[in-house]
Amino acid sequence: MTQAVDEGLRACGMSPDEHGASAANPIFARSLASWRRAARSLSEDPTQEKALILTSVLTDSRPVWSSGASSDAAAGGGLWEGQPTPELLRLLARFALSFRPPTGFLRDFVVEHSGERRGQLDIKHGGMIPIVDLARWAGMAAGVASASTRERLRAAEAAGTMDSAEAQTLTEAFGFIFSLRLDHQVEQLRRGEEPDDFIDPKTLNPLARSYLREAFRAVASVQANLSAELSHGVRWG
Repeated sequence: MTQAVDEGLRACGMSPDEHGASAANPIFARSLASWRRAARSLSEDPTQEKALILTSVLTDSRPVWSSGASSDAAAGGGLWEGQPTPELLRLLARFALSFRPPTGFLRDFVVEHSGERRGQLDIKHGGMIPIVDLARWAGMAAGVASASTRERLRAAEAAGTMDSAEAQTLTEAFGFIFSLRLDHQVEQLRRGEEPDDFIDPKTLNPLARSYLREAFRAVASVQANLSAELSHGVRWG
């Protein structure tokens, strides 16, 4: 059954995750009850192997189909239950600093310097993922696990786990970067190319280039504030 899921995704043009996060992997092929137990275990001991990866899967997952007695339990849209521990929140905060926006000290973007991606930006790892990770941490700190990035940021703003200006700035940056990425990939498909996440900033008009630069700087600023909180031993939960 799990192999059929992967095959169905391939038929739709979606390749399995290169890091092994797919339905056919026994780590992820679990019953609802097993995932519930895993969520409790991860919350109690976030230092165990692959804890952050599994936590991300749990909080980012959405049910697409369910049957039997577990249907109602899964209908709410999330597998994570309960409040995260302060230790898990600290680990999620550090995880949110793993990918940094490609901003330089001057006005230029930091682009790839060699290879086939020379002169290009990785807009996914440099823009999308940092915001998604920040929103996951802030949302979890606000008691909201399974939600969209925008919903997590709204919850974090309402709960005060993220400064209102930062939450709104990240929401705007996420919307702009998401649209830019989508437009880029749609144009690639129209040209018969394989869609990717690499954009040459020189191909953008001056206004879009300026917006993207400011979006990256805004994300970097939020990360810097979070890093400062971590270094000063701020506790959550």
